[in-house]
Amino acid sequence: TGVDFAQVVALAKMAPLPPMFGTLKAWDPVAQKEVWSVKYPGTTNGGLLTTAGNLVFQGTGGGNFVAYQADNGTKLWEVATNIGIIAPAISYEVKGEQYVAVLAGWGGVTPLTGIADAAVAAAVSHANPGHLLAFKLGGKAPMPEVEAKRFTAIPPPPDNAAGPDVIARGEALYAKTCTVCHGFFAVGAGVLSDLRYSSKAVHDNFAKIVIEGALQKNGMPNFSDVLNKDDVEAIHAYIISRARDDRAAQLKADPSAN
Repeated sequence: TGVDFAQVVALAKMAPLPPMFGTLKAWDPVAQKEVWSVKYPGTTNGGLLTTAGNLVFQGTGGGNFVAYQADNGTKLWEVATNIGIIAPAISYEVKGEQYVAVLAGWGGVTPLTGIADAAVAAAVSHANPGHLLAFKLGGKAPMPEVEAKRFTAIPPPPDNAAGPDVIARGEALYAKTCTVCHGFFAVGAGVLSDLRYSSKAVHDNFAKIVIEGALQKNGMPNFSDVLNKDDVEAIHAYIISRARDDRAAQLKADPSAN
């Protein structure tokens, strides 16, 4: 990517992360000023559709599809899809009746790193199936049911006696080779696996997955050209450390989550 993610992590540990949010802004190109805006808790949201009927439609990464009044930003209608949306909506007419349709399904490059949207993305709390949703005035079809994820504490990670130097090295290697897909600090945003929640099978076969290509058919690349066995052990130690720390924090906040 041309970005040194290890340096990003180091900076984030030195100072609090700045506020991260998304904003829908209506801009007057003649007066060169903002007319109205809507703030979203997540940064990755859908493209826009505007209509001659003074409407703006947008889907959100949190799983809502919303219609605003175009001239002043008043929210006129909203439906919860429970599926993150990044595509813009379209409008079309069939036999004199107008429809608005949108592709729902969260993905692409931006949501992978997780740092901005991990707490608010619909893909974190629900499954992430792809749907084409079409709406019209008076439509009565029910919304598709989207399975909610069962939230429990991070499962107990395996024992690991790696020292702080090994874990620090694993953190730097993880930032360089794993962050783009699995998220900063091993916190996923729902698109790909959150490695803190790795199963026993994943932990037991970690090296086979990372440098032997055991899951290559599932889209997990073989990193044997850039990582060696010691590198993989250090990355694994870092992930175990992150899982251990965050599991302890979860159980302290809610002992019943176990």
